[in-house]
Amino acid sequence: MLYFVESDLSDRTVEVEWHAWYASHIQRLLTVPGFLSGQRFLATHATASPFVAIYCIKNAGVMASETYRARFGPDAAGIWKPRMTNWKRNLLEGINELPNVSSDSWLAVIDRYTTESAALPYNYTSTRPVGLDLSIMERGLLLGTSADTPPTPAERDGWSLRLFRPLSPRITAV
Repeated sequence: MLYFVESDLSDRTVEVEWHAWYASHIQRLLTVPGFLSGQRFLATHATASPFVAIYCIKNAGVMASETYRARFGPDAAGIWKPRMTNWKRNLLEGINELPNVSSDSWLAVIDRYTTESAALPYNYTSTRPVGLDLSIMERGLLLGTSADTPPTPAERDGWSLRLFRPLSPRITAV
């Protein structure tokens, strides 16, 4: 199961400090039983939520665990919470392991917002939201390498396609 966190940073003058905080935040999250791995990404184009963190978790119950609730959640962002805008969190089923997106790779994300939206292209892996914000109907993921031509970001009626590059390597829990 994937835990997908999207956001923007309203004050880009503190971006270096925010990235440092986020790197340590991922390390702390990976101490919660059931958090298996995490990786951060940045959109290659203008979008409402250009920063994405994707975590692989054992199951949805991890988010309701006593350990997670005691140490994390929206308030765990501390001083960064008011600076993080366009924040969305979705639990997604359909993928059990976070893909390894290397520094020379890209990740395309298609979001379907309604049942009337066009179906995902055949080569995207489909995931469905099962918890938290439920801000999408379906999310498709496609991983490519530098040898592959990435799709063009676009927004159309009922869906959007965004393209991301890694900000960090995939980090796994010890």
